[in-house]
Amino acid sequence: MDLSTVTYYSIDPRMLNLLATVHQRLGEVHARHLHAQPADLGKAYRVSSVHGTFAIEGALLDHLPVAELVTRPASAVGPADLEVVNTHRVLEMLPHLDPFLVNDLRQAHAVLMHGSSMEAGHFRTGTMDVVYGDPQPLRTADAHDLPAVVQDLLRNAEEDDFPPLLTSCMLHFGLIYLRPFTAGNGRLARLWQRRLLMQHWPVFNYLPLEAFIHHA
Repeated sequence: MDLSTVTYYSIDPRMLNLLATVHQRLGEVHARHLHAQPADLGKAYRVSSVHGTFAIEGALLDHLPVAELVTRPASAVGPADLEVVNTHRVLEMLPHLDPFLVNDLRQAHAVLMHGSSMEAGHFRTGTMDVVYGDPQPLRTADAHDLPAVVQDLLRNAEEDDFPPLLTSCMLHFGLIYLRPFTAGNGRLARLWQRRLLMQHWPVFNYLPLEAFIHHA
């Protein structure tokens, strides 16, 4: 699959207006040097990010148990708790990962799915049916030459000349479409979009984007 020939989106006037507005707001944030999270809100932002990650997927978690696990990860006692701890750990390590390196993508997945998937950190080797709420698969995701295809996706994201906001959406869509892992693809795609945005605007390191998406 040659990803350089794939059209991920079309641009209309409304999209351009929204893009200009978001870039203006990010410019204001950059001008005010809001690159680091406020010390008194750091934990709250992180808890909101972790909570929002699972709320998007329909998990019924309260903020207080999530906050407890973020503060004391050793208190995890079950699979759901472990997933919360893993998500927090990936968010902590995200600034140190390169959004354009396949090995870093795999490392993030290994931490994200630690103890939840036997193939954590490894690309799938078999086909996968893509299902969204309907018992009939919408399509089948191929696994042929998957490592090379994912590398092409990351390289295209690195070399793309479009605004980073659009490129990050393209990267997110690409990972969702390819589904390179047997589990955790949605969470990883959101994390990797965040990581690419951090490359341009450090404020995305701590904004609880997942909470914003959940409440949108």
